[in-house]
Amino acid sequence: MLIAERELDPWGDALGSLNPYTHKFLVARSPLTALVSVMGENQNVGSFAWRVQVIWDVLGIDLLAPDVIPQTSLAWAVGYLSLWYEIALAFDPAFIFRVGRPEDDKVLSESLGIPPIQRNEALPRNSRPERHAGLHFEPQMLSNL
Repeated sequence: MLIAERELDPWGDALGSLNPYTHKFLVARSPLTALVSVMGENQNVGSFAWRVQVIWDVLGIDLLAPDVIPQTSLAWAVGYLSLWYEIALAFDPAFIFRVGRPEDDKVLSESLGIPPIQRNEALPRNSRPERHAGLHFEPQMLSNL
């Protein structure tokens, strides 16, 4: 949500402009594992509308236009992820931290000057599994977009 550079996001206060921050990195996860999570998050009207508006404001692309993208949950998730990363990469991050790659932990810790994060089940997460309960995705479904 930081790349929107807004003072508020759907969950409260945000940072606003990222210009004062000279050391930027991008947190990324596998799109194939993220799609179901995004599909679930898209069920929250406030969150979905906010992200659609940010994409419109920054890129001028309307995710709700049927001539731009098929109007399905999966197509919106693919469109959102693709366009959100386009916005994020425009900030020219120093590196990309891949959540699913433990070998990236060392790069992140060295860059930030902190000890490596110890991955374990007690590590707090911002996941909301109830949002994507019952949703299903298989990679071959992408061929229908």
